[in-house]
Amino acid sequence: MGRGVEEKTPILVAVEERKSKDGKGKGKQKVRPGYAAIRVVSQVSAQAVKEFA
Repeated sequence: MGRGVEEKTPILVAVEERKSKDGKGKGKQKVRPGYAAIRVVSQVSAQAVKEFA
């Protein structure tokens, strides 16, 4: 992975997309971040991601 990864704590982050009709032009939508959820995990795996979702 990257430098110093041994001392870092893995986390999962999910951010909701909020769409509004404020965009410029016909039929355009403006996308903004909504609610965010963060969870600390012991290791990043498919099972951990599925449980988080």
